[in-house]
Amino acid sequence: MARFRKLLLGPDASADASLARRACSWRGLSVGIVRIADPYEFSWKGPTHFFAHLDLQRSDGETWATDVARSHAKDLRGRITFIPSGCDLSGWTVPIKRKNVFTSIHLDSSLLFAELDEASSHAALVPMLNFEDLALSSTIAKLGSLLDETGPRSMYAETLGLLLGFEIRRAQRSLPQRGLQQWHGLSCRAEGKVREYIEANLSRDITLTELAELAGLSRFHFARSFRRSMGRPPHQYLLQQRIERAKELLALGRLPVSEIAAAVGFSGAASLARTFVRVTGTTLKEFVQRI
Repeated sequence: MARFRKLLLGPDASADASLARRACSWRGLSVGIVRIADPYEFSWKGPTHFFAHLDLQRSDGETWATDVARSHAKDLRGRITFIPSGCDLSGWTVPIKRKNVFTSIHLDSSLLFAELDEASSHAALVPMLNFEDLALSSTIAKLGSLLDETGPRSMYAETLGLLLGFEIRRAQRSLPQRGLQQWHGLSCRAEGKVREYIEANLSRDITLTELAELAGLSRFHFARSFRRSMGRPPHQYLLQQRIERAKELLALGRLPVSEIAAAVGFSGAASLARTFVRVTGTTLKEFVQRI
């Protein structure tokens, strides 16, 4: 296999412009979309948990991992491979001629999983090759779609990273069935502080970490408690507040749309316009005409 290209799977490898369409990192995770055209061999072993969500067909190939039977599957469309930190992954692939890509995700094992509830965070994780899981696929697809977004996305990305960690536990059937923690909402004081902070920082790319620290909770516990209190995840609440502030500024009629977009945390007028339609069901122009 010396003629095969060596494909590195580390968290920084997907940033290689010759391989990845887009790549980005947030607290606790990195995401990249990797294009595959030529035969390659691959390997991974490191301190992060690794996910590969595949849209790939191969004419030949083999994949193996620590304590897992070798896989010779050829149609890998929609399949997921998960390799916990410290475990080995190796293999080789001869792709057929089509658009072959995979989403590569690395989770910080020491940071991310420490924030899950204690009963599940210490259960042993094992490698899983080329399996199907609709919930995991949906979450990974959402993370991949963030690479094409131009607006604020840190909080949503962190939330999806936590969800991914929770879902792999569920996929491995390691979550406890008894003694589950009862989830409560934020205290009145914490809720007030978070609301005020969001209102004062709508122009910034607010992170889940900031809000969790403000409430004195881990990100995982904060996200669950916030949803219980507010009826929606933090990123959805933040997006709604941005749009509500944009409505107020549009109603005043004093600023151009580009300045309003910057004031509520969007990268430009086009990004605000797209989100405005998605959230309200009406265009910016239609909204202004109704005022």
